[in-house]
Amino acid sequence: MIVSSNLWEDVWRWRRRLWAWEEEMVAECRALLLDVSLSPNVSDKWVWLPDPSGGYSVRGAYDFLTTKEAPLVDPVTELV
Repeated sequence: MIVSSNLWEDVWRWRRRLWAWEEEMVAECRALLLDVSLSPNVSDKWVWLPDPSGGYSVRGAYDFLTTKEAPLVDPVTELV
């Protein structure tokens, strides 16, 4: 995939014609990216919520999934 270097252009070029299911996936991806704005002078990073200071590890994910602790997100808020 080649994404145009000009941020104002809405051009994605592909080496071959996409299958219908691939076009649907691209449309979903583009919809997810609509609200993303990049700021070159702002620090950005991913945070693993179960351990924000230590970061993600396979062991940490295993421990999180196998404990009986309350979920990080209230299930009621997921319905809204």
